[in-house]
Amino acid sequence: MWWLNFMKKTLCFKVNLFVIAILFLQNSLAQDYTRQGLPQGAIVRLGKGNIFDVEYSPDGAQLAAVSSVGIWLYDAHTGTEIALLTGHTDYVSSVAYSPDGCTVASGSGDNTIRLWDTATGLYKGTLEGHTGAVTSVAFSPDGRTLASASYDKTIRLWDAATGKNRHTLIGHMKRVSSVTYSPDGNMLASGDWDGTIRVWVAKTGKHKRSHDGGYSVYSLVYAPDGRTLASAGLREFGDDKTSISLWDAATGQHKQYIEGPSYPWGISIAYSPDGSTLASGAGNGPTRLWNTTGQRKWTLETGHVNSVAFSPYGEMLAIVEDSGTIRLWSATTGRPKQILVTHMGGVNSVAYSTDGKTLASGGDDTTIRLWDATTGLLKQILEGHTYRIGSVTYSPGGRTLASGSEDDTVRLWDTVTGQHMATLEGHKWPIESVAFSPDGNTLASGSKDGTIRLWDTTTGRLRWSLVGHTSWVKSVAYSPDGRMLASGGDDDTIRLWDAVTGRPKAIVGRFSSHTEKIACVAYSPDGRTLASGSWDKTIRLWDTVTGQHMRTLEGHTGPINSLSYSPDGGTVASGSRSGYRNDDNTIRLWDAATGRHKATLVGHTNAVNSVAYSADGKILASGSSDGTILLWAVEPTVGAPSSH
Repeated sequence: MWWLNFMKKTLCFKVNLFVIAILFLQNSLAQDYTRQGLPQGAIVRLGKGNIFDVEYSPDGAQLAAVSSVGIWLYDAHTGTEIALLTGHTDYVSSVAYSPDGCTVASGSGDNTIRLWDTATGLYKGTLEGHTGAVTSVAFSPDGRTLASASYDKTIRLWDAATGKNRHTLIGHMKRVSSVTYSPDGNMLASGDWDGTIRVWVAKTGKHKRSHDGGYSVYSLVYAPDGRTLASAGLREFGDDKTSISLWDAATGQHKQYIEGPSYPWGISIAYSPDGSTLASGAGNGPTRLWNTTGQRKWTLETGHVNSVAFSPYGEMLAIVEDSGTIRLWSATTGRPKQILVTHMGGVNSVAYSTDGKTLASGGDDTTIRLWDATTGLLKQILEGHTYRIGSVTYSPGGRTLASGSEDDTVRLWDTVTGQHMATLEGHKWPIESVAFSPDGNTLASGSKDGTIRLWDTTTGRLRWSLVGHTSWVKSVAYSPDGRMLASGGDDDTIRLWDAVTGRPKAIVGRFSSHTEKIACVAYSPDGRTLASGSWDKTIRLWDTVTGQHMRTLEGHTGPINSLSYSPDGGTVASGSRSGYRNDDNTIRLWDAATGRHKATLVGHTNAVNSVAYSADGKILASGSSDGTILLWAVEPTVGAPSSH
């Protein structure tokens, strides 16, 4: 009956491709990717999230990319977005296609597995039972069983048709990181953080053998002929080198070590379909291709690598770089073929231009991106920094954009031409915050070196260096009249400085009742109030004349990363991150006069690093470590009515 199965699979592929073509045509006419899978209250998503893993569909037509916002389905030849699959309530860690290509399974940090129809992108069901994050999923070769590995130290075998849990495999002493079927479907191999590899009889779940894979096992894969099992991980405790081990799949005997890169941050391995090549990629690059005897065939000059995957016919190797790029390489020549998809890294700062037409973002990928604030289209990318960008801000006139970076420099950019104007050097450590004075003549920069520097924006010369914080200066903000500068730091204090002379203000030079580091400070538009956000999970409002504490805003369950006042001063927006055993990653809106909580905006899957209102107050932009910017409709208010 092999021909019947073949016809079923072929028919499924053809139907899938037909439906996908129709759906994509409909989607392209109705909306672009920036409006797919949006959380409630959001109107646009800029960026597609950090990408961690990628898998080809069995026919090679699709790529499923695991990202921080969901699973993106791409056309494997053009990179066009087919669908965004959302529904998990935590990060997605792994993805697998069924052998017939009709279903995608995804494992998540929310302890569940979700099943999706690849033709329509529709949700099919959720498999529940794990009590820890699901780290790896794999379909059996006949497609009838789905295996899942978890932080709860178990492997579960599910009936792929009914979702029933057939077997729970117990024996691992540490978190299980990877699970894979043998090509004939008779065996299942699993690896854990303790370095143990266990082999199970796939049909019954009976344990067959165990062997030591080193200090930790990151990934496992069988060779296509089923004779070899390859594992990747750290060889010994304290060893910063990875190794790939080749094992006799029948006996479990160790056959060979292949040395991997140093300090890997994880490693991904994949066999070519004909079994002649093994690809390995790690967190510090490059990607290497090996033959069956462990000799290196090619070294591909890639960045930090999260995942590698061969196309079904072996002609292409898809590589996911930590920068968020999916690159296709020729698996036969080792030469780059094309950049298929580009995601951006974590977003650390967002700022609206004075006229509200452009939104600037700075992030982990060392670039500044300028977005059309109305359409969401990417207008320009500014490059020059060599490390992550911590802060971006526009000058009052809008002609200059300043950026502060972990390369210890501040750069000034012409917003009309995009040209680099000047580099301000002097800080000895990363720069986390930059702010223009209201007249635009001075730029303040706060650094990990504990100092604040005030720069002449015309000449680029240093005017003053403000010394007083005993640790990292996380945030700086000018008062609306330009006379005072506020700063918050890791020393748990807020300081006010005379912005004209550079001296601390005599009355309120140093104050704080926060119990942990100050991550952000922001002045109200009238200058009468200063808001501070802390890792103690509170926001405090201060009278800027007397320095008296006015009220405390409480509700976040994680540290406060960012603050912004609405242009009319009626609302304070705050962005948070996850704390220890406390998931937050939300934005909260507060009544500035009463401190009353108005609304909570939920949608980011990682820390909210920056929030910024548009000039008219109708839109709130939020930048996150999940690699996206969300634009939220916040006029007149979201949630509860305003008191203004």
